Amino acid sequence: MTILYVFPAAAFGLGSWQLYRLRWKLGLIQETEAALARPPVPLETSGTISTAALPDTFTKVSVDATLDPSTEFLVGPRVRDGENGFHVVAPYTTTTGTRLLVNRGWIANAKAASTTARFAEPGPRRIVGLAKLPGEKPSSWTPDNEPSKNQWYWIDVADMSKRAQTQALVVEEVDEGRRDTAAERDMRDGGLPLPKEPTANLRNNHLEYAVTWFSLSAATLAMIVFRKKIVGGSVTGAAALRGSRGRLH
Repeated sequence: MTILYVFPAAAFGLGSWQLYRLRWKLGLIQETEAALARPPVPLETSGTISTAALPDTFTKVSVDATLDPSTEFLVGPRVRDGENGFHVVAPYTTTTGTRLLVNRGWIANAKAASTTARFAEPGPRRIVGLAKLPGEKPSSWTPDNEPSKNQWYWIDVADMSKRAQTQALVVEEVDEGRRDTAAERDMRDGGLPLPKEPTANLRNNHLEYAVTWFSLSAATLAMIVFRKKIVGGSVTGAAALRGSRGRLH
């Protein structure tokens, strides 16, 4: 029974902690969206890319580079607007000769098998995106990549960069205002990869967690009050019964 009496206070404390986390997460989302709204910063400095001096995860970068169509990694499955497809990762060469990986965006299954997925671009173009260094596999549920079959379930920057002979770096290209426009439809119909939208995409379930803990706190507190009333009523009734029996004797 001790746990029952302690639980309301503990649950209330956890609910208060989730409210604190909610304020922190809202501030983080606001900072992230502000960073994504700012103009991109140059990825190359003095003709080189320093992975040690990369901006934070949500600061956009820009680089002028040319596609190398000799290598391509289709990472998937990936879903966009309810349709299955892949992310297209390919090596690019900057105007100064540095090679890096670019996640060009999403392409539908039907288009991924066609040659249009490997279209050649006429010279260098400006790429705007988010720079990311090698990381671990997203989760234990994600299958292992099978490079020998060219089957990629997640972007293994370290492995892909070795195979494509690039720096261990990938720029995730972002959509610069083409979402739900004629330009996006033309790209989709033409079999061209569709870059992702530059959004924070940070999970924020703290309000739901707070409501859950506060509800549990209120419910268990109500149980304690109700139990005390029942116990108190039983004791009062028993005492009255004993008193009435004494008077009869």
